[in-house]
Amino acid sequence: MKSLIIVMIFLFLTGFPTEAQTALEPVEVARYGRGVLGDRRAWSPDGATLAVIGSRGIWFYDTINPAPPDFLAMGGQVRLAYAPDGRLLAGSNSDGVVTILDTERQPIQTFSAKAAAWSSDGALLALDLGDSLVILDTQTWEERDQLAASALTGFARSNWSHEINFSPDGRFVMFKYIDDDEAWWDNVAVWDLETRAVASIGDYFDNDDLTKMDVLAVSPDGVTIALLKGGGNINEDEIRLLNTETGETVLRETGALLGEAAFSPDGQTLAVANNPYQVALWDMATWERLNLIDDEGQPAFSPDGERLALNGGIISLEVLAPLQTDEVFKERFIASPAGNVLLRWSNDLSLIDPVTGETTAILEGVESPLAHAEFSPDGRWLMTAHENLKLYQWEVSTGRMQIEIVTIKAVIRGPTQRQPWEPETFDIYWHFAFSPDGAVVVVKNNGEDDEKRQIIWSLNEQGRLQLHPRYRLIPFEPYTAQGELVLQSEDNTLSLWQPLTGQPRLIARLDERELFLGLNADSTRLAYHSYNDNEITVLTTDVENPIELARIPVRADALGIGGAHFSPDDRYFFYSVTISEILPQENYVWDMVIGEPVNPEDFPTELVFEVTSERLGVVRDPAGSKFYIYSIDATIDDPPLAEIDARGGRPIFTPDGAHLIVVYSDGVVVVWGL
Repeated sequence: MKSLIIVMIFLFLTGFPTEAQTALEPVEVARYGRGVLGDRRAWSPDGATLAVIGSRGIWFYDTINPAPPDFLAMGGQVRLAYAPDGRLLAGSNSDGVVTILDTERQPIQTFSAKAAAWSSDGALLALDLGDSLVILDTQTWEERDQLAASALTGFARSNWSHEINFSPDGRFVMFKYIDDDEAWWDNVAVWDLETRAVASIGDYFDNDDLTKMDVLAVSPDGVTIALLKGGGNINEDEIRLLNTETGETVLRETGALLGEAAFSPDGQTLAVANNPYQVALWDMATWERLNLIDDEGQPAFSPDGERLALNGGIISLEVLAPLQTDEVFKERFIASPAGNVLLRWSNDLSLIDPVTGETTAILEGVESPLAHAEFSPDGRWLMTAHENLKLYQWEVSTGRMQIEIVTIKAVIRGPTQRQPWEPETFDIYWHFAFSPDGAVVVVKNNGEDDEKRQIIWSLNEQGRLQLHPRYRLIPFEPYTAQGELVLQSEDNTLSLWQPLTGQPRLIARLDERELFLGLNADSTRLAYHSYNDNEITVLTTDVENPIELARIPVRADALGIGGAHFSPDDRYFFYSVTISEILPQENYVWDMVIGEPVNPEDFPTELVFEVTSERLGVVRDPAGSKFYIYSIDATIDDPPLAEIDARGGRPIFTPDGAHLIVVYSDGVVVVWGL
């Protein structure tokens, strides 16, 4: 009895076990890859360090004694700027947080803001809070001034376009807004900190030419602002140089589609990134092009003006030669479907164990850099496409090349298709689509030869499977759940084909203005969209006696239908409608039993696991930013056991369920111990 009383007192003091106490705490066992470099960079005031945005944080390069860069994990940032005292501003659009780092790279302040900028002396910080703009004293972090929401009437900002700049003399702040009269074009507004007035840049400088503008760069003395007149093609993009003392502008043509720009520290040179591939250096006095550099990205002059940092590294402006590059960012990783093998993709190719990090095989025999690679679903084979336009098949267990499958040719650009900075041929893309059992792969590319643009390949027999010329594969995911290929003929009939064993079997006849949308899990039902009637029809795949199951009306202003699929029990049909190029798709759900639409927000009614192990399941949140880990028997009302970053990621449980591997689109792989 005494022991029971002691236990009860302990539970009363410490609390009874809760769901939080039983929550899972994943442990990061290993991390492979450093992500990819972004196109934003900033020099430290002394020129000894170059900070560069990466997809996972910030990389700091020692420009005096080159060495592997230091890394600070901060997520994907979109803006970097040093203050004169060495403090660093890092701004992120993904989570809306602006962080100030001290000279030891430790965070000292964070703000919820869309954008931020230092004044030239570092004494002030401007923050765009979305509904207002504020100016802070950077010594006390107290608010010095505010442009309230009421003052921003008529200066609406979009969710995807935020930029803010001080004039060098600190007199005014420039920010982006949407000009309703210009059909969604961004424009620039000016907030005068002396008069506290806010106006469009055209009204502020009394110049009607200043519409549809972006701020490219501000000269160090503040006299000149380089503005981009956006038009979207080589004939319309132009630079206007605004004299802030007179309000007059000078048009400067560059003969190229424009991107980023930066003034040299002495203001005599303007570096302009020709979008893409080249950076031009222009003499501000004569507008003569001084040099043309084969690189791209945001130009950043060193404080002494002798070096220029671009996407490819740091170059000397005296001799136009590279001073520093970094090969580590060419290293990427992809995982096999079972998560037990990683492909390390760098200057060479190797297979490694993701848990131990041990190299299990080195892939030899191909010198050309890798362009694309994927494992087969059973993990037995690896397909690789290379920059020499060759395609190979490898055996994963041994790392041996099995066969060179094909060599393609790139399509040559015609005279009207090529801009001066573009290569002679179009870039090659590759797409691999494996059958569910890993026995067949469909390889698509945009090469010159029609015979090689689509290859159906038997991985086990290592030979090409021929498709009758009257058939073509559907343009999206070509397989059914049973591994049959969906074929469309010249007369718009639909057939299913088991490429290793069978002949195509007819499942439907469609008219030329009827677009196939998809099949259910057992291929007994299909859906198509009729352009004539603007409705979706669902029917059985009995071609001799098709039964119409539903006619679903589509809104009249629909530009396209996407995301069509059936629920596992076939009761519901899901689809999305595109109504605008700039607005998100609208989602719809049709109840096949009652024959009426239902509210998409009522779905899902149960947890939909992306992957499962024997005891756990992973759910991706609707925004795609988090993976939630649940017990396999959890209900939709249960809280998750843990959450991890999902942005651009694909989860995989190892066969024993002891680890969750997340493969990210930037080539990073993270192994979590469970």
